[in-house]
Amino acid sequence: MSEQEAKPVEAQEEEFSEQEDASFERPVSEEAPVGPARSRSKTLRVWNGSTKKRPLPVLDDEGNVIDTENMYRPTSRAECAEGHRPCPFVGCKYHLYLDVTRTGNIKLNFPDREPWELEQSCALDVADKGNTTLKVVGELMNLTRERARQLEKTILVKVQRAIRIKGIG
Repeated sequence: MSEQEAKPVEAQEEEFSEQEDASFERPVSEEAPVGPARSRSKTLRVWNGSTKKRPLPVLDDEGNVIDTENMYRPTSRAECAEGHRPCPFVGCKYHLYLDVTRTGNIKLNFPDREPWELEQSCALDVADKGNTTLKVVGELMNLTRERARQLEKTILVKVQRAIRIKGIG
């Protein structure tokens, strides 16, 4: 009598299921995305009844609003290049956390994160590094790679038109 036949049926089934489980295990790819899937941006409608522009709040690392009346704020790239990162100045037009639309609405690019949770918070820092792929640009702006490509194409057309008008090139 063989060794396999001598074992009870339950033991044979357990052994088979262990072999089956082991054969279906697949190694996890290092390129597999880690963390939650990309969430959609959220637009907040801002209407205060007047056309007076108000400055956007500045947040510290814990998310508390900082009084900016008497606070030093960088006015040029040279002043902010070596500043605190992630950048606390959410109201800066180069900050990646939010965008202000033409109508004055606020578009939160990362509604599921807080500003201090961003790995990259400044578009100028990303541009200084250079040679960034569309996939990375899309992830930094919470856009698809295709939408990043469309924006790149639109911007290049505008730059070429401006060069032609000014006669630079």
